[in-house]
Amino acid sequence: MAVNEQIVTGRKFRKLVDEATKLWQRISFWTKATDVEFDNGMTAETKLGAVDGITDSLASTSSRIAASAKAVNTLNKKLTESFQVGCNAIVNKLKELGVTPESNSPDDIVKAIETIYNSRYEEGISSVNKCSGGRYYICWVPNTVTTNVKIWHNGNLVCDRNYNPGSTQLTGNF
Repeated sequence: MAVNEQIVTGRKFRKLVDEATKLWQRISFWTKATDVEFDNGMTAETKLGAVDGITDSLASTSSRIAASAKAVNTLNKKLTESFQVGCNAIVNKLKELGVTPESNSPDDIVKAIETIYNSRYEEGISSVNKCSGGRYYICWVPNTVTTNVKIWHNGNLVCDRNYNPGSTQLTGNF
């Protein structure tokens, strides 16, 4: 048999329970969080009760306080600005090294770094051709601490040594 009912919420009334002391009961049609059940079986208290509030503060460290949309937007802007400052610094360094990316995007920065990496070999080979002397080709490839010396004869590598300026002399028959 179907139940004919009317749902009443947000209303209240009083009922006199003791005339001598004039004690009234306030009866409200408000719902408690434990009475509200979601489709997944959780109550509103269980599902939402772990959150103590919402804040705009970026300094809050409580795991029980949710960030507001304003706080998330502020954080997103700061993160984007910081990321762009980092990209700009990398692009400026790449320009100093002679390679200018098409844009300040990570993809273009990666392409510029690959260009520098790949050009090391080509520059080393071309420096061999610049340092020729008779039948021997001597190539000095500078490094930050040592210099790698390669000596080529008729297309074959005959010497590959590190030279430490001020401490070692490169000598011998090659």
